[in-house]
Amino acid sequence: MADKKVWRKEDFLKAWGANTTGSTAKGSWGKFYEAMNAACKKSTGREVSPAILCARIARTRTLLGKEGIKCPDTPERPQTIKATTADVARAVGFGTKMSAAELKKFNSSQ
Repeated sequence: MADKKVWRKEDFLKAWGANTTGSTAKGSWGKFYEAMNAACKKSTGREVSPAILCARIARTRTLLGKEGIKCPDTPERPQTIKATTADVARAVGFGTKMSAAELKKFNSSQ
């Protein structure tokens, strides 16, 4: 079984510090993520997903905060809003809503 190479704490913290100064400090989430992902890939040979990166930053921020250590700021990650089935249905032309009577009949049949 091959050893799974993890992003060591030291490497992660160095990358976080390095990527919150200079061009990525006031940059977009995209630039920050690209730089952090490149650092992870260099360190481990694999990529880190945006969700995992956010979770690791949040967890590290909590742990270090308990020790009184201030963490670097990071650009805000844009919210992703997934389309609901109803949104998709309207987009493909299912557009009309049921009347109150139709809705009542539908709900009673379920």
